[in-house]
Amino acid sequence: MSRTSIFYHWAGLAVMSVFSMAQVMAAPEQASQASQLEKHCLEYRRQEFRTGQVTLVYVTEKAEPSGELQARSEFECRLFFQKDQLRFGRRGRRLPNGNWGDVDWTIITTDKYISDPKRDIAVVIGPTSDFESAREHFQAFHPAALGMSVNGPSGLAQDQMGRLLNRTDRVAVSVEEDVLDRLPTSRIDYDLEGGGTASVWIAAERGYSLVKAQERRGPPDHPIVAEVESKLIRYPTGELWYPEETITQLSVAGKIVQRHSVHVTEATFNIPLDSKTFRLDGLNLVPGRWIIDHSEGPARGLQWDGEKVVGITAERMRRDEEAAKTLGSIAKSPPQPAWKSWLLYANAAVLGVAAVVLAWRGLRRRLD
Repeated sequence: MSRTSIFYHWAGLAVMSVFSMAQVMAAPEQASQASQLEKHCLEYRRQEFRTGQVTLVYVTEKAEPSGELQARSEFECRLFFQKDQLRFGRRGRRLPNGNWGDVDWTIITTDKYISDPKRDIAVVIGPTSDFESAREHFQAFHPAALGMSVNGPSGLAQDQMGRLLNRTDRVAVSVEEDVLDRLPTSRIDYDLEGGGTASVWIAAERGYSLVKAQERRGPPDHPIVAEVESKLIRYPTGELWYPEETITQLSVAGKIVQRHSVHVTEATFNIPLDSKTFRLDGLNLVPGRWIIDHSEGPARGLQWDGEKVVGITAERMRRDEEAAKTLGSIAKSPPQPAWKSWLLYANAAVLGVAAVVLAWRGLRRRLD
């Protein structure tokens, strides 16, 4: 080997060594930059969205055996929130020509829940030990979570907001400037220790909002990709950036197998809500509606008289004994949400009609 060849050989090694050292030194800086961007993103949604109301409609599409996407169902949701209080209303219908079902309302606070399935069944009031757990149980997602997860609307309640942000199980974090539809963003890429990769796009000029996220798993020749992308607008009431449209989809080997399309029809933020919003008297119950309250001890049978909750008289129990039999007993845990697939159905589980009948008869004897 000539001296010239030896020189170029060692020079090449030196350049590669310097480049590798630069990468190692840049890695912590990139990770720190990514964490700061993600922190701003989460703080914007958690701190700036203090109170408000959002109405949205979303359509679910699933792939047919032919591979073509077919719209299966449509839901309309109305959400009111204020600190640790959430009122969640939902109704659904089958597409293309199904009729809208009744609105199923759920109110969740730090100490109780109110479940109103809008059917011939009692309103149920029960205790909550934890706001977040109760919200997840009733599958009621917080409006601030919209667009922050690759899960569709029906999965937002169980998904931690922004679970792709500031993860502790990630490596090889990098930050690059990127442009999405002429919007400048910072793209954060990283590998997951358990396998897979992820990318998130954050727009600083949109309140550090998450405008796109993507999670990729599986072998390169058969990847499974979940992603979400939002079109953000600045809503005049509250002056906050929030999605107008959000598309969430899942693809396998390059073919979309499921897609959720969300359209926000109304949104107002950081204005006072009516004091009745998170109370029973704000549900517009019809007079005579049955109520079962076990929020402060054993279940009590009550009724709404049009203005307030009243006890049941012996005469009323005799007249409505057949209705009382249908109420069922209340489990120690909250009832399941009134919708579980596309259609709304009964919220309070009938766990022991015989036991309830005996309880009502015993109470009637005492009142007599």
